[in-house]
Amino acid sequence: MIVVVLWRLFFKRVTPADDIPPAPMPVYTPTRSLIQPVDQELFLAQLKQVVTAIELLMKDTPDGRWDYRAMFRRSSNIDNPPAFLPERGVIYWELDIFHEPEEIRLALAAVVKGRTGVSPASWEDILQKGKIVAHEIDKTLIDGGCEVVSNGYVDVYDLPPIDTWIYLTSPEGKVDPILYCWVPNQFVKTMQDVIDVSIADLFEWTDVVQLLPNHHP
Repeated sequence: MIVVVLWRLFFKRVTPADDIPPAPMPVYTPTRSLIQPVDQELFLAQLKQVVTAIELLMKDTPDGRWDYRAMFRRSSNIDNPPAFLPERGVIYWELDIFHEPEEIRLALAAVVKGRTGVSPASWEDILQKGKIVAHEIDKTLIDGGCEVVSNGYVDVYDLPPIDTWIYLTSPEGKVDPILYCWVPNQFVKTMQDVIDVSIADLFEWTDVVQLLPNHHP
């Protein structure tokens, strides 16, 4: 009996199923692209301002000590009344951005106006200091998943922080308006986490060279 037990222990019988490797997990690929054409001159001008403005906001905060909810939401008081109010760790929009998406265009216009006087970043800064993400604004599920995984960097409406906004397109065919946002290198991983959990495929990384073919060196 002891011999049989030891034999089975050290000389395990191999079945055909043991030789079959596990099937690889399927790789998810978005079925559509969110990228829409832009007014290249206007986009580049606003992008250069955003890159510098974001760098100034980060200047006095040591790496790793970011307040993800408030770091890039400092333009809330440029409107009267403010566009949104951070209360008890939650962002409460004063604008009806869910039922009236054009309110986002008004908020963006106010933010752009507030960047007047900011020294524009160089093309090299744009390529080296961050990435651009495209966000489809009208498809939010308000499920809070993106907000949780990003520690509030993206709010409950799936909107990236207002100070990172660059440009909003007009509706194009079956694609709703696309909001382009700047993501500094320190927050790229956070934004990637958002992309990975977004059920409705609301986000897509954008290649600035392809988006602005008339302006890169």
